[in-house]
Amino acid sequence: MCKGRGFCPSCGGRRMADTAAHLVDRVLPEVPVRQWVLSLPHPLRFLLAYDRRSCTRVLNTFSRALLGW
Repeated sequence: MCKGRGFCPSCGGRRMADTAAHLVDRVLPEVPVRQWVLSLPHPLRFLLAYDRRSCTRVLNTFSRALLGW
């Protein structure tokens, strides 16, 4: 019972589930959806979190490879 104070994992999880249900039921069309995930090693994640130019380059490379496939 968080009583509205600060961050509560229970409330956050419930809100996340409600948002996902809303998107599936009312926003996204009834078509197949494919999800792609780019996983990176932790040291590279930390670099990209603070280096905007490198993050853009990695994202562009990933997008080109994905669209070329």
